[in-house]
Amino acid sequence: MGVGKREWGGRHQSSLLFVVVFMCTIVLYEVMIEINLFDNTPNRVLLVSPKFLHRRNQSLFFNNIIIEKKKPIFEEINHFIKLISKSKRFERKNELRKEMLDLVRSLNRLSPGHTPKNNIGQNVTLILNGIQDLDNTLALLSDLKQHLPDWSKKTRILVALNNKTNGKLSVYLKQLKPILEWVTLTEEQSKLIVSTLVNAIQKVTTPYVFLVRGARKFDNILNWDQFLKPLLRGYVDVVSGAVRYPNGNWHSGCHQSKLIWSQYKTQHGYDMIRHNDGRKSQNKLWVQCDYFDGPFAIKIDILLAALSPKIRKICPDPMFYKHVIYTLNNLNAIMSVSQTTTFYMDSPKELTRRQWLDFAFISEISEIIAINTDHSITHYEFNYTEVNCVCSNKANMLKPRACMRNLHFMLMNTYKLFDKYNYGYTNEDGSGMSATKLDDTLPWDLDQDFAFRSSDFADLVKHEDEFQKVGMYFAKELEGKTCLTNITDTEDFACGYIGLRGRNWRLEVWGEYLLLGDLYQPWKLNPLYQHLLPSNRIHGNDTKVRMRDHWSQMRPNPGQYSRLRYGCDILHHAKHWSEGGGTNKKSSWGNYITGPRFQQCAIEGHHLCLNQYLADGNIQFQQPWA
Repeated sequence: MGVGKREWGGRHQSSLLFVVVFMCTIVLYEVMIEINLFDNTPNRVLLVSPKFLHRRNQSLFFNNIIIEKKKPIFEEINHFIKLISKSKRFERKNELRKEMLDLVRSLNRLSPGHTPKNNIGQNVTLILNGIQDLDNTLALLSDLKQHLPDWSKKTRILVALNNKTNGKLSVYLKQLKPILEWVTLTEEQSKLIVSTLVNAIQKVTTPYVFLVRGARKFDNILNWDQFLKPLLRGYVDVVSGAVRYPNGNWHSGCHQSKLIWSQYKTQHGYDMIRHNDGRKSQNKLWVQCDYFDGPFAIKIDILLAALSPKIRKICPDPMFYKHVIYTLNNLNAIMSVSQTTTFYMDSPKELTRRQWLDFAFISEISEIIAINTDHSITHYEFNYTEVNCVCSNKANMLKPRACMRNLHFMLMNTYKLFDKYNYGYTNEDGSGMSATKLDDTLPWDLDQDFAFRSSDFADLVKHEDEFQKVGMYFAKELEGKTCLTNITDTEDFACGYIGLRGRNWRLEVWGEYLLLGDLYQPWKLNPLYQHLLPSNRIHGNDTKVRMRDHWSQMRPNPGQYSRLRYGCDILHHAKHWSEGGGTNKKSSWGNYITGPRFQQCAIEGHHLCLNQYLADGNIQFQQPWA
């Protein structure tokens, strides 16, 4: 990579500048409220108290911001809080990390709440799925019959049935009729959970629903009003609770997630508590989550917005709620889990690779990394044909990860075959540079290059069938010459070229009689070349570099080679030279143009955007680490 100018002070000062700018924006917003610049219509009442107080730690003290109708600014603030909360864990400067923590705590007190007009219970309908979740519905109805909780008397309960399950539930329905209703759906209306839910919701008259998924028993001391209050007052979009399984294991029911470059990672735990009202004695028992395990309450409009056409059409039952919650998180919904509310759940079912593939296909991702509540790890990677990726270029965006992994595996499979037949080779050009600084292939590369020993050419072409087995074929260009098998018979430095082709990619394979790795193994050289090597050379093995899942041969000094080939700024990143990343528009022989960050993405916020990555560092290109 070529030399590029750095902005003043590096990434820490840039981050601090961003925080300061955001603080100024909040100050301006508060001032505009105080001087009444906003339109005070009946549907938009803004109350701010006390006055904005600026202290050394840059804290914000907003007690109550009451907005009859939630505005997008609060969704943006919530998204910003989540990003700052995660990034502060990896900030190296203690001072800046403290500032970020103070900002998270302060912004969490921003509250776009409102007071529900009716009794809390009258705003929510509890939906039991007596079709796809029949066993748990039977258990719940039996529990309600024996221990009728107070909250059930003032909450609408709707049971979804079809002709097959109506008879099995009829006894409970008749006995509990005063406190519940039911709707009988046709077989067509209840093929999948999504169709059952959508059709049942049509019978609901309340603005909110509580979806009882996988629960077998309610806590008899459940404080229904307290549980629903943050949702009905508009502090959050979704509320759920902790979970307890039949084996006695209790979990917070909260998970965090990261989606970047087609990789989706979830991990059990939480980053921050959620301040759901201004009373400190009651607002610290909620945690904010990207995903949750328990039943949940949600506004119907928000739920229906999360049911995309793909989910409604092809989403299988085992993955339905994963899709819904995944979509809600991508829509920046604020999801809170109460740690004082416990739901007694059915045992969780382990998902198969095929089921995760359904999730990946609908969500347009290709790698799943889930750290489960028992600390086991689920990890599946799908190829581009499985998830139907389109491997095309878009400005300042990465190709889908499955496409680039296809290129990576082409190179690794080739190296493994070369190792198998003991052919000499070495990483070259972008492949060598990326192996040096990323321990991998470049995420934005367009092909791969490496050199092999020309004297192996005649034997290599006999094994084309081995390459065909892993999806590659040869496109040979010999320039009218036959490469010699005896290196002492020629003084040429190079001979032979093979274009290894796959469905989407090519490998540029260049034949050379002299490989620079021979510095360590001079017995492989033509005697004519001996004088080219220093007399104090080291004898031993070839230098090898790791490219994620394989150690491949490389020049004697990988870092020095990369620096001489691409310039002294190779540890910073730049786009491919053919896409404006280099000073030479016709070839890679020029300085690369680096900068403090990648350019703005065409679809801002998309998980394939290059500008989600820093312009230096390699750990960020490994499995999602934040």
